[in-house]
Amino acid sequence: MKGFTKIPNWLLDSYNGLTNAEFRVLMCIYRLTAGFHRKSYKIEYSLITEMTGVKNVSIICNSLKQMGWIDFNAELGKANVINILKPINSVNGLQNKVINSVNDTHSVSEPHPLSDLTTSRGAKENYKENLKKDLLFLEFKNKYPEEKIDDELVDVWHSISDEHKRLLVGVMEYQNNGWDEPNFNRKYIPKASNYILKQLYLDDAVKKPYEDELRREREAVERREYIQEADKNSASDEEKKAILSNWKNH
Repeated sequence: MKGFTKIPNWLLDSYNGLTNAEFRVLMCIYRLTAGFHRKSYKIEYSLITEMTGVKNVSIICNSLKQMGWIDFNAELGKANVINILKPINSVNGLQNKVINSVNDTHSVSEPHPLSDLTTSRGAKENYKENLKKDLLFLEFKNKYPEEKIDDELVDVWHSISDEHKRLLVGVMEYQNNGWDEPNFNRKYIPKASNYILKQLYLDDAVKKPYEDELRREREAVERREYIQEADKNSASDEEKKAILSNWKNH
């Protein structure tokens, strides 16, 4: 069923010993992993705070890790590739078992609050209405091959940051240039949701020319600003005459 995240019954059927904050953070992690059919995902702590309202997320995540609910290797910065774990009973007590460790380094940040990600049909409809006003989403849909727009796109688009949305729109011109090559078989164009989930827009073939374009535009702006500032600070004709006259008199 679309628009829902599957939460294992064993996580809900008995007392789990989690605090309110720990449970909210764990549910957020499940939303961004199991909710998109993946067991591992690079999640920024600012995203978890945005979705849950919980601060000190790094402390909460370390607590969840020690209790065996999740696993991750700490990285520099404020994001980690987090694996969801499944507690299992054994003769020696509670152990932890990784469901499936996937080296998936997609990153997301600054999505809408968790209330927009609920199973409420009304919330889902409200989000679809908001998408009609999302100019970046509309521009991406217009640029991406129409036959590859799929039903999962809405949820996937909702999970990425504004920065990545702008990048997606920016690189599509270069991506489409590659797909329009005579020798390219268009059946290999991925569905829009998979294109985003696999972060194919970060490939150098499409990202680098787009970044080069941005750099050239930025340099052009800087040159114009430099010239304008130089003109603004340059001496007027009257000032030049006064300077020359003063120099001749000396």
